Amino acid sequence: MEKSFQHTEDIYVTGLKAQDEVIFGKVYDLFWSRLYISAFNILRDREQAEDTVQEVFSYLWDNASTLEIKSLTSWLFTAVRYQVFNVVRSGKVRDRFERLHLIEETASNLAEIKLDNQDIQRRLMEGLEQLPPRCKEIFVMSRFEYLSYKEIAQKLQLSEKTVENQIAIALKKLRISLKDLAFILPFLLDR
Repeated sequence: MEKSFQHTEDIYVTGLKAQDEVIFGKVYDLFWSRLYISAFNILRDREQAEDTVQEVFSYLWDNASTLEIKSLTSWLFTAVRYQVFNVVRSGKVRDRFERLHLIEETASNLAEIKLDNQDIQRRLMEGLEQLPPRCKEIFVMSRFEYLSYKEIAQKLQLSEKTVENQIAIALKKLRISLKDLAFILPFLLDR
């Protein structure tokens, strides 16, 4: 089943690179609502969430031929998270986040750390490599393959409680190892 999913994603990526409008429509229909929910859960603004997802799809259409996409699902969700971060940083939803003091904390951390997207990805991957193998596998399935706890439990023949516990362990360890990135962890780890 995993091979057929990867095969389907490979077909989509190839079609997107060739600017196949039918494939783009299928990808759009398949992912739009999930990406919107992901953006809305952080922004809590319907219009901003819609604009964020539209920006990602627009970028994908305009640049697919030059992008190196290994996993379309991961690429789309990561792109939405970064776009959400850019919206927050730009102040387009400043009122909501000022009440939470997130903008000030983010601005000071950004000034100190000045990490770009590749640095953040590298640090996250290093943090993942420090996890025990089974814990890492479960976390990746949850956060990068977007499987539910129930789906992971079935796939790995574990109880849902075990999956839940392993995710909690992974989050705790990642928050400790990436503590200097506290301002962006909710965008990277939570869903």
